[in-house]
Amino acid sequence: MDVIFNLVSKFWRYKLFPYALFIIIWIAANYISLPSGITLSLIDRNIIGIPVAFLFTLIIIWMQKVPITPKGRVGLIFAIRAETDLLRKKVSSDIVATTRESLKQTPSSYPIHVIELDDARSNKILDPTAAEQIRIKCRAHIVIYGEAKSRHDQGKEYYVLKLDGVITHAPIPLETSHALAAEMKDLLPLKEKIEHDNEISGFEITSLQMGESIKYVIATAALLTGDGLLAVGLLENIYNNRTQISKYRSIKSIKKLMRMTPLRLGDAYAFMSRVSYSKWESSRDLNDLREAISWIEKNRKISRESLEYLLLKAIEAFALNNNIQSSKHYISKCQAKYLSNPSWRYSAAFLSAIEGDIDKALDYYNSLQPLETSHILPFQVEGFIDWALSKEPTCNELNFCLGYLNDQLKGDTRSAIKYFNIYLNGKNRDPNNSKRSIKYSEDYVRKHMK
Repeated sequence: MDVIFNLVSKFWRYKLFPYALFIIIWIAANYISLPSGITLSLIDRNIIGIPVAFLFTLIIIWMQKVPITPKGRVGLIFAIRAETDLLRKKVSSDIVATTRESLKQTPSSYPIHVIELDDARSNKILDPTAAEQIRIKCRAHIVIYGEAKSRHDQGKEYYVLKLDGVITHAPIPLETSHALAAEMKDLLPLKEKIEHDNEISGFEITSLQMGESIKYVIATAALLTGDGLLAVGLLENIYNNRTQISKYRSIKSIKKLMRMTPLRLGDAYAFMSRVSYSKWESSRDLNDLREAISWIEKNRKISRESLEYLLLKAIEAFALNNNIQSSKHYISKCQAKYLSNPSWRYSAAFLSAIEGDIDKALDYYNSLQPLETSHILPFQVEGFIDWALSKEPTCNELNFCLGYLNDQLKGDTRSAIKYFNIYLNGKNRDPNNSKRSIKYSEDYVRKHMK
């Protein structure tokens, strides 16, 4: 019986084993000698033997199935082979299990599901190609594979980990993908040497580093592919654990993790701010704008005062607080820090128009000519001015702004003529600061109406 058990435990993972088992059981049912006093016909033997053989075959086939990442979760596979059963248990309990528990505590939009492959499957994962194949089969996103050995060096005994990893993500530029892979290898504890006499502390540090680095790598991949909430959840978790991590900052990769996490978290906050602002551009629901500002303020707490932050604060001052002076204050800071950037000039022109000084707005617009402007920005500005005009329909100067945008930046002559005519037929708040803009509009309409 022990011989049979050992054979089954050795070969049950082979693809052909279930079918071989069916034949063996079927043959045994037909030819095995029964205890004295029990007689069964060949038909009776098959009536019993075939279902039993079929049942055992199905059980083995089911046991051979690779574990699958549940839908809506991020899959992480550990495929670490070990040269001894004892070392295998240490890796499983001190690294995989600890990492699994660490990742369970992570608040995110998608929980991380950890899969630990058995020895037989881990022994087949020897290179990135094999790792990618098992990743696809398990519907996972990241695979940590490699080996654990026990070695002697200078009279001491060590556990040696030699690991590698692959990660998947939605299509991104090849250069970016290579950079992500390089960053993953810099941060993960892929080559570790743990002294036997200090194994508890050694495995604890390795597990901590493994868990935090995996969160970072998954978060970065999520951010690159547009899943900002997942990125924020993971990066905030690492950032909140920085006190615990900082105890080991003498380790080069942990030091880099601590340096990169605030930067990447700032990127994630800025990304979510852009997503919310884009929603506001479509909905014009002020709650979406408030959300965009909330995200950018989180960014500001861990990053420098960016142009994006200053522009959104200027919009907040105008759109939510009706405070033009505060809005101008933020635009002045943009001018002082980001003189060559064209974005703030649109806002400065808008605020000048709101105050009735449309000739000053024209100066800001003219200053855009030598600067390279994103082709999307004029459309965004036009949408904002349309919204502002719907709120303040008596601000005739905004019609000039729309005319100029369509003329100089969009090349839409028909719309430019329409808005310049509306402007010329309307009333300006300050005639003394409208002379050049009126002439500009009259000359444009006259030239294009011939």
